[in-house]
Amino acid sequence: MGYGLGIGRYIDKRRRLRRERDALRAVSRPLPLQPVGKSHNLSTELIVSLTSFPARFDRLKFTLRSLIEQSIRPDKICLWVDPSQFAELPADVWAYCHNHDVYVMSARDIGPGTKLIPALREFPSATIVTADDDFYYPPDWLEVLIEGAKRHPQAIVCRRAHLARTAGDGRFLPYSEWEAQTSAPAPSASGTYIFPTGVGGVLYPPGSLDPTVLDDTRLLRLTPKADDVWFFWMARLAGTPQVRVGKKLPMVNWPGSQAVGLVHGNVGEAGNDKQVFNMEREFGVLERQS
Repeated sequence: MGYGLGIGRYIDKRRRLRRERDALRAVSRPLPLQPVGKSHNLSTELIVSLTSFPARFDRLKFTLRSLIEQSIRPDKICLWVDPSQFAELPADVWAYCHNHDVYVMSARDIGPGTKLIPALREFPSATIVTADDDFYYPPDWLEVLIEGAKRHPQAIVCRRAHLARTAGDGRFLPYSEWEAQTSAPAPSASGTYIFPTGVGGVLYPPGSLDPTVLDDTRLLRLTPKADDVWFFWMARLAGTPQVRVGKKLPMVNWPGSQAVGLVHGNVGEAGNDKQVFNMEREFGVLERQS
């Protein structure tokens, strides 16, 4: 049994290293002078929105490259950074602001929620797609989300999700009892929910979140390190369905980027459970989904 586990871990590590190598090769090619992606043909403006902080700035260029070279071209790629940190942004990040629709935008640092909340304020009528700053997004990533949004025009659409489960009283079961990285496109049984995870990218149509989403003071009090929990709850309060689309998205984080990731506190220290409990206490148990 021990040998089998060891071989499995070895194979997983080899696959992960190969994906990282292929991703680094993809973002190291010469960059076209002009955007090459095709039009999204949505009825709204399309914004790709992300945030970052100094500990990740040295790898940020890789993620931006992968977003620039999507097969569907957004109207803007907005990078939200606290103004006190502008001087620390590398020159290669500023270089992407020319000819490639990348905009470095000023926003107070409110943690991971900075990836979406400033964009909701600045572009209330836009379709907004969030991304993480430490991840490789393959060229068809955005196109799959857009196609999903056209099939489900009233829904929030994601590429990666968990299947969240609730007990008989409607309260969420511990995070460890959810179906991680589900392949289900929609809830499979009563009392289950599609719970989008931001790393895979999430598409938000205009008006799909309850207006409380902009209350960043409450966000920082209830879910300071779990923006996924906050945005999930705001979707449920607004009555907006959430669906997962596309094939399983390969997980490729840039080497070394996870040393400062939220996953250490949220999963390893049951942080997600604490922050889900905070939301249930603040807003009440969600109406059971049939």
